[in-house]
Amino acid sequence: MTDALFNGSSVRGLSLLSFLNWAHRSHTAMQGAGSTRADASGEPVHQFGLLALPPVQRSAVWRPKQVTDLWDSLFRGLPIGSFYLTPRAAGPVRDLGGGRIVDDGRPGHDLFDGQQRTRALLLGVCGPDLDGRCLWIDLAPGAKHRIHLSARSQPFGYDPNTGQKLSQSERVRARRDLERKLRAECRLLVKHRPGEGARAAYDHEIFDLLRGGLDPLQRLPRPYKTSLSTFRLDELLAAWRSGMPDGPSGLLALERYVTERGFEPMNLALSELDAAFAWLRRGEVALLRVDPNAFIGEEKRIRESHLMLFDRVGAGGTPLSDDERLYSIFKHHDPRVHNAVLEIHAAVGRVMAPTKIVVTALRLANALSNDRATGVPDVATFARIMGDRVSETESFRESLAELIPTDVINGPNTAGAALLTRAFAVVRNLLEYAPASCPTRCPNPNGLPRVGLVELPSDLWQVLLFWAVQGLRGGRQPADLAPAQDELVRFALFWQLCVTSGDRPSNRAFRVLQEDKDPTRFPGAHLYRLLTGALEHEGCALPLADADTVRRHLVVDPPSPVWRSWKERFAPEGAPTAYMDLASTWWRAGNRMLPWLQRPYVAGAFPHYDPLSDRDEDLPYDVDHLCPKADWGANWLGLNGRVVCDQAARDAMSDRSRRWLLGDSIGNKRIIDASQNRSDGDQPLVKKLPALASPSADGQQAQLEISAIETGDAALWLASSGSGGSWDEAELCRILGDGGGQAAR
Repeated sequence: MTDALFNGSSVRGLSLLSFLNWAHRSHTAMQGAGSTRADASGEPVHQFGLLALPPVQRSAVWRPKQVTDLWDSLFRGLPIGSFYLTPRAAGPVRDLGGGRIVDDGRPGHDLFDGQQRTRALLLGVCGPDLDGRCLWIDLAPGAKHRIHLSARSQPFGYDPNTGQKLSQSERVRARRDLERKLRAECRLLVKHRPGEGARAAYDHEIFDLLRGGLDPLQRLPRPYKTSLSTFRLDELLAAWRSGMPDGPSGLLALERYVTERGFEPMNLALSELDAAFAWLRRGEVALLRVDPNAFIGEEKRIRESHLMLFDRVGAGGTPLSDDERLYSIFKHHDPRVHNAVLEIHAAVGRVMAPTKIVVTALRLANALSNDRATGVPDVATFARIMGDRVSETESFRESLAELIPTDVINGPNTAGAALLTRAFAVVRNLLEYAPASCPTRCPNPNGLPRVGLVELPSDLWQVLLFWAVQGLRGGRQPADLAPAQDELVRFALFWQLCVTSGDRPSNRAFRVLQEDKDPTRFPGAHLYRLLTGALEHEGCALPLADADTVRRHLVVDPPSPVWRSWKERFAPEGAPTAYMDLASTWWRAGNRMLPWLQRPYVAGAFPHYDPLSDRDEDLPYDVDHLCPKADWGANWLGLNGRVVCDQAARDAMSDRSRRWLLGDSIGNKRIIDASQNRSDGDQPLVKKLPALASPSADGQQAQLEISAIETGDAALWLASSGSGGSWDEAELCRILGDGGGQAAR
C-alpha cells in the first residue's frame, strides 16, 4: 500500500491541496472521526495510508509569526520546502494534532521532518478544532497584513508586525469592543456552581464559550488589528472548495460566502484569494522518502544515525534546545514516556513544561544513582546510556524507570503510582496555599497560590522534588514529610527573590540533600547559609535582612518632600553592604512576589481559573498601579501645575527617572481582577478605593486587604491621591518620607 505514494522512487511531488487533504484525513481517522476515502480533488488518499508523527517528534513550537509567514508565502506562490517521510509499520505513533502516543497497526508514513509546517497548514483546513488556534484573512483591498492568527489563549490575536501578544491596553480595548458587540457581557457570562451566580468570562474562555453557543451569530472575535472584512481561513477555503471542481467556480462560491455575511463582493480582494487557493490546488510540495533500513552500518549505528538525522534536520528549521534533544532521545528509545508525562500533568497539574519534567527525571535519576552527580546528563552521555545499555549505567536506567515507569502507564490511575508523580504531589501540597477554613485540605495560610507555584523556577522544583523522592524512596509516607511544610515555603520564597540564576545554587543544594541522613526534615536553614556564603563557599544568593534594617535605611526620617534618586534610596551612607542588592531587588523585581502577598485574594477571587491546567492562557488579573501613571508617569508639563512646593521638590519630581523609580515600585502595585481594572481605568486611587476615606467602616478593611494595604496606612495612600488633584509640601513629605515603608513591609 505505501508504495503507491513513491512507487519505487525516493521523491514524490504532491499538490499542496492533496497533501493537506491527506494530513487532514489522517488526523480525523486517528481521532475516530474521519474516513480515508477519496477527497474532493480526486486524489485517492486511502492508498497512501496514514500520515502520522513518529514518537521522537516534539510538540508544536512555532511562534505565531512563523505560522502567518508560512501562509503569506503560500499566498504569494512561494515554495515552502520539502518534507521527509519514513515508511512505518505497526507500533507507537502520534496523530498530527499532537495528542497521546497510541499503537496503530495501519501502514502509512511518519512525518519525520515538516511537523511544524504541516500543523500550520492544517489550521487552514481544521480551523480551531485542531488545537484551539484560528487563521484569518483580511480581505480589505490594500490591507497591510492579510494573514492573522488568534488562539484560545489570545482570542483577540497577536501583533501582526511582531507576532507578539497584544499589549494589555490593546487587549482591554479589544475586550470592550467585543462586549459592546455582544451587548455588554450578557453573552460572555460563565455560570458558577449552583447558587453562586455568574461571572464575566476570562479571556481564555471566550473561544470555547462562543464556539459552544447555540446562537449561530455568536462567532469567534476577529483579531483586533484587522478590518471588518476579515474571515476565517478554514471557512473561506471550505467555501472555495465547495465550488470546485463540479460547481460553478471557486470565485463564485467565495462571493456567495461573503454576501451571506452582509458584505459586497466587489469591494473585497476575492480575486486575489481565488488565485491563491488555485495555486494551493495546482502547486506541488516535494515529499522525500527516508528509509532507515538503507542507513549504513550495524543495528546500533543505524539507530544512532536515525536520531542524528532528526537532530540535524531540526537544526535547519527551529533548532532543538538541549532539553528537547534529551526528550527526543528518551522518546526514541521509549516512546511511551510521552504518555507518562501527560499522566503526570493529569495527576498533579502542569507545574512544568513536558520537556522540563523529563529533564527533571534525568537529573533526579543521575543524583540517585551516583552520589557525585548533581546535574543533568549531557545529550551525548544520555544517548550513549540509552543506546549502549552497559552494566555500568544500569543503576541510572533503573532509577529513571522507578521515577517514570513507562511500562505500566496506562492511565491516570496507574500514573499515581509513579515515584516522580507522588513526589510532585507531595511538594505541591506542601507549598500550596490553603486558608484555615479550607474544608478539603490541611491549612497552609503561608503557602503560595497556584499561580505562584507555576512561576517557581524549575531548578527550585528539582531541589524540592529530590528531597521528596528521597523521603518516599526511604519508605516515608506523605504525612511523614508534612512537618517540613513551613520550611519548604520559606525556602521557596527565599529562592524566588534572592537566588541568582545558574547551576551553582541547585548543584550545591543537591549535594547537601545527597549527604543528608534525615529525609523527614528539609534543611532549609543550612541551605540558606550555604547559598548566601555564610559557610565555606562563595555566595550565590542574596542574604536576607530583617524588616527593621530595611525600613531604617529605606525610609527617610525626618520626612522630606524630595523624590530620591536610586543611589539616595538604595546606597545611603552607612547602609550594610547587602542592603543595596536586597532592597533594590525587592523594589524592582518584587512583582513576582505579589501573588504571595495577596494570596487570599488571588486564591479566592478566581475559583474557576486553574493555572496548573494544560493551557497557555493569560491571567484573569492585571498588575495595577495603585496610584495611576497619570499621577507620576505623565509628561512633566502635565504635572508641573499640580505640585505646590519649593523648587527643590519640583526639580526632583521633574526628573522622570525618579518618578518612575517610586511609581513603578513594588509598593505601588497590586493584583486586581482584569475586568475591574478595565472599569477603573486611570481614575485616582481614592476613586478606585473609596475605603481609604473611611477605613474603619464595616467591610472597608477587607477592601483594603484585597489590595495589600494595611488599615493604618490608609491616610498615606489617601494623601498620595492629592487634594483636588495637586500636592503640597506636607502631602509630599507624607508620601515620600513614609511611602517607602509600604515597600519595606
